[in-house]
Amino acid sequence: MNTVEVRQKIDRNLNRLPPEKLALIADFIEFLSLKESDSLQDASRRESVPEKAIANLDKPSTGASILEHLKKIGSWHGDDFEECLQMVYATRSKAKFDKHINPFE
Repeated sequence: MNTVEVRQKIDRNLNRLPPEKLALIADFIEFLSLKESDSLQDASRRESVPEKAIANLDKPSTGASILEHLKKIGSWHGDDFEECLQMVYATRSKAKFDKHINPFE
């Protein structure tokens, strides 16, 4: 199916949808556009990152690598620490663990 045929098929299907479903479709299209925009930004960021750093992006983080990164970050600067901490407490959810699958193996 070529692009014109796909667009015609989408148009036919959109004409049959109720308004509330059209709103969902509009949200989905916006999501796809944002995702594509993010992908392009990621690609441009990768072009400016040294090859060694790119190779490390595909490696899973370890406790040691995270601690090493935290040493480089430094300390908190600003006066909104308590506000941010309260936001974390208000928006976090309980962790869910699947006992049958271990993502760290």
